[in-house]
Amino acid sequence: MAGLTVGYMACPMCGKDGVAVKVNQKGHLYHYCPAPADGGCACGNQSRSSSGDERIAAKINKWAKPEYRQKLKVALVVPEPEIAVAPKIDDEEAPLPVKPAASGGSWFDKPLF
Repeated sequence: MAGLTVGYMACPMCGKDGVAVKVNQKGHLYHYCPAPADGGCACGNQSRSSSGDERIAAKINKWAKPEYRQKLKVALVVPEPEIAVAPKIDDEEAPLPVKPAASGGSWFDKPLF
């Protein structure tokens, strides 16, 4: 099954449409955008896990065969990951800066021998 084209997608970097998505020897998905001379950007992405396969497969806009979509169990809508936002800290709750301990000067100031 290695080298089998399962579908086509738009390149996530340059937007070139029709980039082939293939299966590698370990059964995971990968794609490479054509060289800049051919209108692409030479960017490539490869998956090393089933979650990576799902992310690449979710971007496929044209499947080579409907069976491939069923085999990869791709959902029509993939939820976007939530972005964590750091909580705001009031000035009263903020910790005071810690002064570094005195080191006794630089080692450049001491004789070498």
